Amino acid sequence: MLKSLKGSIKPRGNSFQVKYDAGRHPHTGRRIQKTATFKTEKEAEQFLIEVNYKLNNGIYKVETKETFGEYFKRWFDTMHKKTVAETTAETRDCLARKHLIPRFGYRKLSEITTMELDFFYSDKIDDDYSPKTIKELHILMKKSLDQAVKWGLLQSNPALSATPPSLVPKKAEIWDYDQWDQFLEVAKAYGDEEFYTTSYFTGGRRGELLGLQWKSVDLEKKKIHIHQTLAYTKTKKLHLKEPKTKSSNRTISIGDLVVEALTKQKEKLEARKRELGDGYQDLDLVFPNSFGGFKTPRNKLREFYSLTEKAGLTRIPLHNLRHSHATNLLKEGIQPRVVQERFGHADLRTAQEIYSHVTPDIQEEAAVKGENAYNARKKKA
Repeated sequence: MLKSLKGSIKPRGNSFQVKYDAGRHPHTGRRIQKTATFKTEKEAEQFLIEVNYKLNNGIYKVETKETFGEYFKRWFDTMHKKTVAETTAETRDCLARKHLIPRFGYRKLSEITTMELDFFYSDKIDDDYSPKTIKELHILMKKSLDQAVKWGLLQSNPALSATPPSLVPKKAEIWDYDQWDQFLEVAKAYGDEEFYTTSYFTGGRRGELLGLQWKSVDLEKKKIHIHQTLAYTKTKKLHLKEPKTKSSNRTISIGDLVVEALTKQKEKLEARKRELGDGYQDLDLVFPNSFGGFKTPRNKLREFYSLTEKAGLTRIPLHNLRHSHATNLLKEGIQPRVVQERFGHADLRTAQEIYSHVTPDIQEEAAVKGENAYNARKKKA
């Protein structure tokens, strides 16, 4: 049997040395030759049998002195950031530098355990980080260590058995129509109600509206075509890119209020072009900055918070104008599938999870309407 095994056993004084080829290093490509010494020949033979079994079945672990920090950088730069959007890569790189590298960067890759990861997540909870942030950290650890297993640097992934906190959907803070009217009065006074009217009644994302061009707006047919979004990265700065999901490419029907708002916006921009002449950078944007170029999403957010404060309203994220529109549609009896398509959610389940807070109200209304319909039928009979 020993003749069929790869490797050799040779006596060395009062002991026996096993020498075997452990494949090639995943980074350098060099052959990895290993030796091990045992007191008896039987122990050496048993070890060589076990090593061959692991090598033949792809479960042999290459011992490496590489630290997690060194490994993570190589994995992130050569693998991960090439498979995700640039904005996602920058966000995850920032997360890793702030959280993962300070905690695990100096540790040997093979020394990280499931228990340590659980303690790490627990510490982040104690530091008041959100479950969403901790979940992102867990995903990063899992993805990176999955590749370490594939490269033969780890025998198993400790993150697979780790337990990050559960993501409990939070009820989104929204504005009802009275609060919206209160905000709109202030927005009108500061001359920017057109953007917010479009946002509130279409559910368009901030980046989608700031990247919207007139060629994608059909006021006669009352349609807006969403096929790009404004994004920012360190390398490309502000730029237009495709939405991150296929479902985000969509056509939104608009009503008279939005048509009126967009018509006013077009008139404002035409007047601005005449005023600035060659100083106006015409990118065909519906909601540009004062000189026709891209308006920074962060500046738009600051503007929204300022108007909210002036209106005397509780601050909500700008994104929640989108939630407000969806909630009102659902309460008016619009089918969830229609809301999903209008808002560009990846699937119906996503929409249902986000707007689950509306379901109890709809259920109560359905119960009343069902009984009323039944009673009305009996009265006719």
